[in-house]
Amino acid sequence: GRAAGPLRVWDSSRQAGLATSRSFGDMGYRVNGTGGVISEPQMHVFEITSEARFVVIGSDGLWDQLSPAEAVSLASHFSSRGADYAAEELVEAALGRWRRVGRFHDDITAVVVKLPAPRASA
Repeated sequence: GRAAGPLRVWDSSRQAGLATSRSFGDMGYRVNGTGGVISEPQMHVFEITSEARFVVIGSDGLWDQLSPAEAVSLASHFSSRGADYAAEELVEAALGRWRRVGRFHDDITAVVVKLPAPRASA
């Protein structure tokens, strides 16, 4: 038969497969680290200063192909067209790089959150 549904990481029995876009919180794949997927996010904490204009949140499929500086540069370039558009462009840039590497690619998620302009001091 033909494969259907999302790409999955399979356990050794091939009876249970994890859709990689749903790996957060899937306890069955965290037991003893045998599932091949980790569900703990890699996080960085930054102080948001008055110069900050947006926040970029992404999956490893994005960060495996774009450096933080590249992501900020792209998001900044496209942010005037909206946060959603900037996020789509980040995904397209990462996807283009994945395709140059080979036929397969990791899941790619990008969220761009536009921050409010700083208030003028009174």
